[in-house]
Amino acid sequence: MRIYILLLTVFYCSSMFSQNNIDKIKEFYTNADTECYIDLYQREDYFLQKVDLQKGKTIFILNVQFANTESYRYSDDICNYLIVDSSRVFTIASVDKSLKLKFLSGLDGQDSFYDKNDIKRISNLKQAIKNIYKETPELILFCRNLCGKPIFTFMFVKENRVYIYRVQDGKIMELNEYIRENYKLESVRLFNMIIRPYNYKNNSKNRNRLAGHTSLNELRICSPVSVITVDD
Repeated sequence: MRIYILLLTVFYCSSMFSQNNIDKIKEFYTNADTECYIDLYQREDYFLQKVDLQKGKTIFILNVQFANTESYRYSDDICNYLIVDSSRVFTIASVDKSLKLKFLSGLDGQDSFYDKNDIKRISNLKQAIKNIYKETPELILFCRNLCGKPIFTFMFVKENRVYIYRVQDGKIMELNEYIRENYKLESVRLFNMIIRPYNYKNNSKNRNRLAGHTSLNELRICSPVSVITVDD
């Protein structure tokens, strides 16, 4: 099985300057236990159990969220507020040889598309990964707070900057520019509130929680692969 991991903007917790984030992201990438995530997701996602990951190419897209945005200002770099969504770490995608999307699994059934009929629900979604690849991205991301009706979006990292890719019209914008143009300040400051995955909602009185405050029972971070140094 051929596995491609396309990662990330910001590492696991707290706000860090985006100039330093890429190094953290590469470290996360290098040590990510992809087999652990596949095993975890196939156990927890009923539909993903039916998918043959041996067919096509498997792409791991990192889920991110925004933390501590209650004091955000338009003059800030929004990338400094990005963290890993530790309860939905990866979105798993499968593409064919021409990079056309075959399925997209958001783990808890949200933002998931399991067959060609599902994919057709979002205009141009089938071509999205292929079109993003044309931009030669370093990393591909997904954020639920920036993805909703009527526009479905991905993000990608290129030359240490984060860009939004709008699936329906193929428009690409730098993330800060996109935020300032499309969101009121009070809306951005609420980005730090995220919706719990559906499989944890029944165990909590609150449907929402603050980003960066994942409880242990919601945490879906696999232990990193150990790095072994061999002396010559």
